[in-house]
Amino acid sequence: MACALPAAAVLSAAFGAGGDAASAAAAAGAAGLPLQRGHALAKWKYLNVHCGQRTSRVFPIAAPVKLSLKAKASRSTSASPSASPSSGCDSDGWCPSPDGPTQQCRDDAGPPWADDLETYGPNVRYHDNTPAEPILPADGACPGALAGACASKGVKAAYLDGPIDCGGQGWFCRIMPQPGWGDCSYGDCNFANCATPDADELDTDGHCHGSDDDSTYGWWVRDHHFRGYTGTLNCCCGWGAPMYGVVNRCDYRKPVSGDEVATCRDANEEHDVDFNPTCDAHPLKPDPVTNGGMCWTVRSFAAK
Repeated sequence: MACALPAAAVLSAAFGAGGDAASAAAAAGAAGLPLQRGHALAKWKYLNVHCGQRTSRVFPIAAPVKLSLKAKASRSTSASPSASPSSGCDSDGWCPSPDGPTQQCRDDAGPPWADDLETYGPNVRYHDNTPAEPILPADGACPGALAGACASKGVKAAYLDGPIDCGGQGWFCRIMPQPGWGDCSYGDCNFANCATPDADELDTDGHCHGSDDDSTYGWWVRDHHFRGYTGTLNCCCGWGAPMYGVVNRCDYRKPVSGDEVATCRDANEEHDVDFNPTCDAHPLKPDPVTNGGMCWTVRSFAAK
């Protein structure tokens, strides 16, 4: 359910009316809203704990104000930024990964999305210093579904964050074993390719997951990165019928609305979708990854 009193309004009113940081802090305290020191540029980040959401806003102030809550002691500075404010990061160095609004649920793996600036430092995304390697097509151009994202934030961020443009047709990804990197040891192999003999008797080819909503892509990638689902990531546009004759089954991630994000537990489970078309029920199709589908590949995916 939506918040009866959006906490952001408390701080917006204080600053918007020309109030100083102290009055804003007092207003926040009166409303029971925590503030944390966001970074070293004399700004404070309001965390919308009141609404139970992992969203954030940054409010500029003339000088730091001491609050009763301690600032986070440190932030990692070891990362080498591959992003800049001109490539999808804001002027404070926060690189939303993926872009908001948030669809991160309580059981999603990894740190809170809104804390990435504190966790990784300015102009750094969570996956910047990982071995993940996007594979471009032979012509060197990003696939059409990622062309806009590649232009605005670079290839790696586009491949792992999106946003993807599958024309509203959804997407599906298969995390396939990769020698030396991942072999289903994470314990959740769940499908077989229809090209595999006796596919309907197997679930050993890797992990398949997708959605009929394009906006879910980057949130699923982030979750499965931190879950350690290692391997080669092969993704394609098209959920449902485009997968018939390609895979025997696939897990589903639902979209999470702004009203739901405060209470959602797991977007991978809290739904009634059971995509299990089998292979025997459909003619075998060429794999779209190698046969001209709207697809993209990332080698050495996920955290080990």
